[in-house]
Amino acid sequence: MSIRLNHQPQQFLRLRHRPKYSHTLLTDLLKENPFERLGRFKWVRHLYSDWQALKQRNAHKLPKYWPPHTKTVFVELGADFINRAIAGLQHNAITPGLSLPRTTTTAILNYARSSLCYEPGRSTPFRIDEVKQVQLQNTKVFRGLVEHPEHCPEIQCLVRDPLLLTVVQRYLRYWPTQITTHLTWSIPTTLPLAEVQKFYPPTRYHYDIAGFNFMTAYFYITPVTRIMDGAHIMIPGTHRHKPFALMFSGSHSEQTIERYFGLSKAVPILGDAGFGFIQDPSCIHRLHPPALQNRLLLQIRYS
Repeated sequence: MSIRLNHQPQQFLRLRHRPKYSHTLLTDLLKENPFERLGRFKWVRHLYSDWQALKQRNAHKLPKYWPPHTKTVFVELGADFINRAIAGLQHNAITPGLSLPRTTTTAILNYARSSLCYEPGRSTPFRIDEVKQVQLQNTKVFRGLVEHPEHCPEIQCLVRDPLLLTVVQRYLRYWPTQITTHLTWSIPTTLPLAEVQKFYPPTRYHYDIAGFNFMTAYFYITPVTRIMDGAHIMIPGTHRHKPFALMFSGSHSEQTIERYFGLSKAVPILGDAGFGFIQDPSCIHRLHPPALQNRLLLQIRYS
């Protein structure tokens, strides 16, 4: 089983370093903004939504990006998409069905190709077409985080897209107070998965903890039509309930996931270039590392 869809024709912050998938609640609480790590608990997320919704009754408390743009780029979606999106998020933690215009996809791809990127922990930036030279220096490179995706006009347009923001507001029950953008190359490797997981945390099953409450829109900028292309893999419904034993660690082995959920329930998300989906990333998910070609993913995170 897979989820697949073919392609059819300010206060915006970007985190330089992605949130790490920490192993214990204790280590999380010792970090900067430790109380946000309590977002792993569903009741905390609900309370935070209630508080933000109450605050935003005052028009002066609306986010600085307000108002959104008046026109969406997702013109092919029907009027019922928002209701279907909320139902899908509530039940499965995901709603597919987004498709970027071809011109938008191409512009983002070109921006990523021409921009510097970096591998966390490695000080020297590089461009994606320089990866082979970097790897010849006996340096393991599994990803390239593109610098300053917020400078790409097409990404900025998506950040203020009214359809995306309406879905987010309906699901979180408040207008997001922070929006971050992440544009990431995943680089092919022939190493065994267990070895890759030591250096590239998203390839290990995990759930995100990105604030008191949060959700993410994902877009494949390069095609991911097979699992080996770098598919996003998830276990639907795991945002609604997790065994207590999993609540104190965001990252888990396949053996643990098999024990509590069964790996047969994992679903790969597949789609052509421009395919997008919205997810509650507090569900269990991971990245399957690409085997042959670089994969480029755009994430817009709302919190």
